[in-house]
Amino acid sequence: MTAGATAAALVAAVNGDDCEIVFTTGERADGVVKTGTERISAFDAAPYLRERDFALADEFFRQGAFFAAAKVLRRHSTEFHTQLAAAETCHHWQRFDYEPAAGAAARFNAALATDLRNRARSPQGVLSDLLAWADFALRHNAPDDAVRLAYKSLEHAARLRLELATVGRADTAGGGVKPNADGFYRRADIEALRTTFVCDANKPTVALGLKNLVTILRDLDDPFGVNFDGRLFNLADVRNAATHTIRPAAQADAQSFLQRARNLTGATPTPLPTRLPPPA
Repeated sequence: MTAGATAAALVAAVNGDDCEIVFTTGERADGVVKTGTERISAFDAAPYLRERDFALADEFFRQGAFFAAAKVLRRHSTEFHTQLAAAETCHHWQRFDYEPAAGAAARFNAALATDLRNRARSPQGVLSDLLAWADFALRHNAPDDAVRLAYKSLEHAARLRLELATVGRADTAGGGVKPNADGFYRRADIEALRTTFVCDANKPTVALGLKNLVTILRDLDDPFGVNFDGRLFNLADVRNAATHTIRPAAQADAQSFLQRARNLTGATPTPLPTRLPPPA
C-alpha cells in the first residue's frame, strides 16, 4: 500500500495536483489493519520533486538552456530563489541584454549585477563577453552560434580599432571616428580618412560591415587590418553562408574561426558560470 500511495502521489504531483496522500496504517492480520491499531500516515512527495527538479534544472543550465532551467525552478521559487535568479541572469546575459541580466543578478549577487552594468558601458567588456559566449556555443555543439558570435566579435573589435586609430587626426576634429547609436557612420568622417573605401555619395551616413572596416583599417596601417589575413576572410564567409543560405557551419571551421578571432582581437573571454549555485 505504501508503495502504491507513493506512486500515486508522484503521479499527482507531476500532473500539478496536491502531492500529499494520507492513508491508514497499523498492525495487520490476514492483509488488513487490525481494529484498534489504526493510525493516519501521510506521504509528501514535495522534497523528492524539489530534488528531482533541481537536478533537471542544473542539467539544463550546464547545457545552456537557461530559460528552460528557470522555468523548472519557478515551481520552487521560494526554496531555489538564488538558483532561479542565476538562471534568469544567464538567459539575459547570453542575449547581451545587460539591464535585465543585472536586475536578475541583483537578487543574489550584487557584485555581479554591478559588473554586468559596467560591461554594458564598456566596449572591451562586451568584446570579452562576445568571445566567451562564442566559446560557450562551440563547447555545446552549436557551431553556427559560435561562428555568428566570433564574427560579431571581430566586427565589434574593428569598430573599436577604427575609433582608436583616428583619435587625434586633424581631419576628424581630434576625436575618433565612431558610429551613431544605430551603427551608422557619418559619410563625411569616413571620406575624410581618404582610404580606398568609396562611400555612396547619395547618403549622408554609411554602414560599415566587417570587410569594409578591415579595408579602411588596412589603409590606415592599423595592425587589425594588416593582420586580417585571407584565412580569416574565408572563415568569415562561413558565417555569411550560414546566415544567407541553408548551410550549417562545421565544428572545425567554427573552432578555427574563434581561435583566430581571439588571436587578432587580443581580448580575454569573460569567465562564465558552469552550473547552478548549490542549494543552501
